[in-house]
Amino acid sequence: MPSEKKRAALFWSRPAIEQVLCGLWGELLDTEVRPHDSFFDIGGYSLLVVDLVRAARERGVGLKASHVFDHQTPQAIAGILAPDQDHQRLHDERRGAETLWNEAMNPWSDSAPRCLVPIREEGEGAPLFVVHWGNGNVRFVSQVIDSWRADRPVYGFEAAGYRGHVSGLTSIGEMAQRYLAELREHQPEGPYFLAGLCQGGLVALEMARRLRERGEDIGLLALVNLPDLEPIADRGWGLDELYGFRLGALRAQFGLEGEEDVTRVLQEMLPMAWYDEDISENDFYRLQMIWACGVLAQDHYRPRSYDGPALLLESAAMLDGVEKNWLPFLPAATVHHYDVEGTLSVVQHPEVAEIMCAALTPERP
Repeated sequence: MPSEKKRAALFWSRPAIEQVLCGLWGELLDTEVRPHDSFFDIGGYSLLVVDLVRAARERGVGLKASHVFDHQTPQAIAGILAPDQDHQRLHDERRGAETLWNEAMNPWSDSAPRCLVPIREEGEGAPLFVVHWGNGNVRFVSQVIDSWRADRPVYGFEAAGYRGHVSGLTSIGEMAQRYLAELREHQPEGPYFLAGLCQGGLVALEMARRLRERGEDIGLLALVNLPDLEPIADRGWGLDELYGFRLGALRAQFGLEGEEDVTRVLQEMLPMAWYDEDISENDFYRLQMIWACGVLAQDHYRPRSYDGPALLLESAAMLDGVEKNWLPFLPAATVHHYDVEGTLSVVQHPEVAEIMCAALTPERP
């Protein structure tokens, strides 16, 4: 049952909701806010929307991230939240996420596309396996992999659902289980050489932990720009809210307003390696649900200790979080950091290539 505070909020008038929202925005942005002020015009940004939604709900206002992105002003949002308004848009948003999930194939089906994809099949020795980052893409590492691989074969794990109409996996443990099944089918015995990119670092770590529990040898565990343990969104959000937040963030960043913008936005994402050239506008909204599944998994992951050697390759901005949140679980880790921003910049850094090549060069099985 909802609390008394939240039950009362259901009957708030539009002016009362406006007042609450103006007050919250003023607290977060340290400025005076009027009902017709746009959140983003007065200093708001995508990640701050998470704090705004959380604070509003603590006060009993059922705010969603999509309300802020779509309507932007306290006045317009209050019109949506007031009980005498048409809620069809909210229904359509929820139905969009639900439909994408329900119509997708079970990722554990025998008919689901494999997650393991070849990056470089030629080479000598045990392969290097690279786990995708949060957008689900991994093939972009082909741009730098020849400077990393020390002539080993390289394979990547794409997210379940990155190709094919398949629902995403919503826990790091499920991802590790799925990828390990395909890894051991390809390479039944160790040593295993693993790398994970950002969110994929969580999966690679869990894969390595499970392999060591089975007595397997881990030749390399490289975690590239491992995220800290702070949640990307409110941990109470479900897939519909994360999906709405993602679409709102894309509207704010890329000007995504409708179907006519999807092709342009995909082209703008190519240099950022969010997706690759094989992705079409027909895949776009499904892939935003895959992102939402990944965030749900990441935000609810709880690591366990891994006492084997680990190589952490981090951007300087992530270093404090890594030292605080990760090193207690990784007592044998070696950390290198670089004065660059973002995972892609770390992947492309020449010193990272040197370190990876050196780590993969010694004795071959």
